[in-house]
Amino acid sequence: MESLKLDAASTALILIDLQHGVVGRETAPYAASTVVEKGAALAKAFREKGATAVYVRVDLSDFLDLPVDLPHGLPAKPAGDCL
Repeated sequence: MESLKLDAASTALILIDLQHGVVGRETAPYAASTVVEKGAALAKAFREKGATAVYVRVDLSDFLDLPVDLPHGLPAKPAGDCL
C-alpha cells in the first residue's frame, strides 16, 4: 500500500472498543493482541503525521433498553459464523 496517500488535515483513524472485555476474547483471523498492537502503531503513525487518532469506548452496561420482538443477546460466535 505504498501508493496510498492520505491528507493528515482531513484524515482520522477511529479505533472502536479495544478494551479488556472485547480484546480478552478469542478472535479470528487475527489475535486480539495483534489488533491492539497494530492499532497502537497506526495511532502513533497518524499522530506523528498530524492526523487525528480517536479511541472510542462502548459502555456495554449503558445500552438503551428498546422494545424488540426477540432480544439479540451476545452470541458466542461472530455473526459471520452463524450462517
